[in-house]
Amino acid sequence: MTAFLNIENFRQQVAPGFQRLNKYLVRFPIPPVLNSTVGAGPGSQYYNTLSKIEFYTSLVELPGVATGTVNVVRYGYGATESVPYVPLFENIQMMFYDDVNNMNLTFFQGWLNNIQNYNMSEGINGGSTALSPYEGYYKDDYAVDGWIILLSDKGEEMVTYRVRKMYPVQVFNTKLFWAAREIFQVSVYFNYMDWYIESMAEPQEEQFIQAPEQAPIGQPVLTVRG
Repeated sequence: MTAFLNIENFRQQVAPGFQRLNKYLVRFPIPPVLNSTVGAGPGSQYYNTLSKIEFYTSLVELPGVATGTVNVVRYGYGATESVPYVPLFENIQMMFYDDVNNMNLTFFQGWLNNIQNYNMSEGINGGSTALSPYEGYYKDDYAVDGWIILLSDKGEEMVTYRVRKMYPVQVFNTKLFWAAREIFQVSVYFNYMDWYIESMAEPQEEQFIQAPEQAPIGQPVLTVRG
């Protein structure tokens, strides 16, 4: 009699393995507003920070999707039916290790400040910056397309998600205390318009080795990692 579950068959079906949570990269370009207003070109603090930002990302949420629905009465009376009408996207959280000079923290604070200026250091009529307090730029000036990339154990790019028109909406409060031994991390919420899969690695055909006591199973399993 053929066993319902054969551990050896299972091991071979899931080879070469599962996608790991800690195999990823995050990339996004310098927002136009930072490049134009503070000179974020080569050599500036923002440019130097952002060129290494993917190495500082300690946590990221892979964007998901939901469907907004509305109840309709199909026959004009009777029971209602749920019908989808719009895709819904929630904000995603990212966390970044802060460097000893606090460049990563000030980068995201500066990005957010150029979306909605909250700097009242010169009062409500302060005019030394391009934005007066509580003014903001147009979305095309501060929103960028970013990439979240799933990696294999060997560091190969397996699936690349393009997140369109992303920008920070919140830099979280950070609790500081003398007894802490952890590294300072900057937690940021990002809003975005939508996302799509930009590229995928070629599917890998798994070599299924039949156990001697088992009957033929069928075709090899194709698995796209990620």
